[in-house]
Amino acid sequence: MKAIIQTLWPEFKKYKSRIIVALLLGLVISGAKFYNAPLIKNLEQVWSSNDNIKIYQIPILIAALWVVAAIARYFHMYLMILTAEEVALNLRRQLMHKYLSLNLSFFQNFVRGSGGLISRLLNDIYIVQTGFRRLADVIREPFLTILSFGYLVYIDWKLTLFLILALPIISTVSRRMARSIRKYSARNQEAMEDITQTIKESLDGTRIVQAFNLQPELKNRFEREADNYIQSREKIISREESTGPISESLVAVLIAGVLIYIGFRIRSGAWIVGDFLSFFAAAIFLSDSVKKIQDSYIKIQQASVALERLRDILDSTDEIHDPESPEKFPEDWKEIEFKNVSFSYENK
Repeated sequence: MKAIIQTLWPEFKKYKSRIIVALLLGLVISGAKFYNAPLIKNLEQVWSSNDNIKIYQIPILIAALWVVAAIARYFHMYLMILTAEEVALNLRRQLMHKYLSLNLSFFQNFVRGSGGLISRLLNDIYIVQTGFRRLADVIREPFLTILSFGYLVYIDWKLTLFLILALPIISTVSRRMARSIRKYSARNQEAMEDITQTIKESLDGTRIVQAFNLQPELKNRFEREADNYIQSREKIISREESTGPISESLVAVLIAGVLIYIGFRIRSGAWIVGDFLSFFAAAIFLSDSVKKIQDSYIKIQQASVALERLRDILDSTDEIHDPESPEKFPEDWKEIEFKNVSFSYENK
């Protein structure tokens, strides 16, 4: 995760103040959601008492907390999505300016041609933008995870210790899936470059294609590249979508064990129903937060791969450099004479 942050942070650095505000809003969202867990415990106690005032107060307070969380979430997501849009636009500007400054040898030697460069300008930056949007979850959810986990420890540290021992299994599944997706993401983005290049050549050379009857050849080429793309995409989708069901299945087994344990605790009188309700609410908050962080981590992995591909071009030194002391073009001239002029690329 540290390497990913180091890759993404330079693009976010200029929006530091906005991200700090988003962090604070994330704290508000997490705090408002979390406080519902202890309130649920109090709600059970109020229902069994004769306090008519609190019967109104606690439900209204629960509703108010969710409203506060919803409002804070709106501004939180607004700031993060707007930042992602601006980062994507800034990357497109940088890449376009870089294209205009590169010399002809770069374009001649680039394996996938101008279509590949167009794909990086559109498709790769879109992947980066999607990953940046999911950073909102990575910023917001850890707060709720910490608060929920702390409350679980407060209620029953033994049961929480059991959950801690089981969590590494879930996180291991997520890490392995993320590594696998990272590998196939690079292949998938290269396949999209091939498709874009074929489309560009077909449209730019329409007259030549029709004159030499090249339609069947280009159709077959496009079909091969489309098949390569969908094969790599299929592997990514299978890994993305399998992470959730695997994690949820493991969590379901854990919950079954937890419910059995809680049942014995309530029967022995060590717990009341309110303890169970608040523990269960905190456990749901924790599970939901962990799942969102896992999903976001996968998207951010893909964004990191795409950003590295963009950096390969942005950091290229194959540019046209102006001389330090350029000679002024004469104002009055009648003819131009070329002496010892040559034109070549490498050994060509």
